[in-house]
Amino acid sequence: MRGQDTRRPKAGRCAAWHPGLGTPQPCTTLRSQAGRAGASGLLLLVLLGLWSSGQWRVSPWPPHAVAARRDTAAAARIPFPPVQWKALLLAGDDSIDVFDHAVEALATLFAQHHIAVVQQFSTHPTRVSATVHLATIAQLQAAIPRLQVRLGEGCLVYATSHGTREGLMLARDPISGYRLRPAQLHQVVQAACGEAPTILVLSGCYTGTFLRRELLGPNRIVLTAAAADRTSFGCQAEAPYTYYDGCFLREFGTASTWQALHRAVLRCVARAERAVRAPSSAPQAFFGRWMHEVPIPPP
Repeated sequence: MRGQDTRRPKAGRCAAWHPGLGTPQPCTTLRSQAGRAGASGLLLLVLLGLWSSGQWRVSPWPPHAVAARRDTAAAARIPFPPVQWKALLLAGDDSIDVFDHAVEALATLFAQHHIAVVQQFSTHPTRVSATVHLATIAQLQAAIPRLQVRLGEGCLVYATSHGTREGLMLARDPISGYRLRPAQLHQVVQAACGEAPTILVLSGCYTGTFLRRELLGPNRIVLTAAAADRTSFGCQAEAPYTYYDGCFLREFGTASTWQALHRAVLRCVARAERAVRAPSSAPQAFFGRWMHEVPIPPP
């Protein structure tokens, strides 16, 4: 699948290569290596004893020097640590009601799954209130302190709107040129979330444009409703949701992980498009190295 970060470290090409020492070693050094391996094994047993007794507490989001070790295939099997998710939900256009409908339904759904929605955004004048802010870049930036994460927390941003090849529409934001662009989203997310686990869902035509280097990383999941050169469907005035938003809402409660959710949404969107003989929107996904088995919080 395009966009997924699934590379694995290359295996050594020579049988005489000893990864623990970093350079090819002659056979005459094997005895000294065995002695060092015995000492290392003893140290490992001591550290495991400390960890299991609770005397050594390790942060689930370690510094870069430690976190780099999670880029191995073995580390991918380690259960993902518990995370309290904080979410921003944005509807970027009010020409039809499907976007606001989706945000309202997502807020209810996320609350059932113990995901804290810290801010909602809308462009519909009658929906803007003390708890629902106007969907503009300035208001997104003002929400950074609300989204700011602490140890054990993660970020979730879901934005749905009409899409362009430059980004998602913000119908009431002339200062930004009526667009949420990848670089602007990166600035908000990086300021609020930093190196914490972060999930971005961009729903609209051409949203594959958000699969840019600045938005990708080992701590990121990025899901988009369409490829960068494809439109998405379901933006009719009489529809409750777009195809992608409707499928996301329908499949969220039955998926165990975000990867499983993406696969289920792909199937659901494909069925809806085939039913009306629409060309494929080709929803995209990127899963960073640390984010391959991220569970969806149960209700």
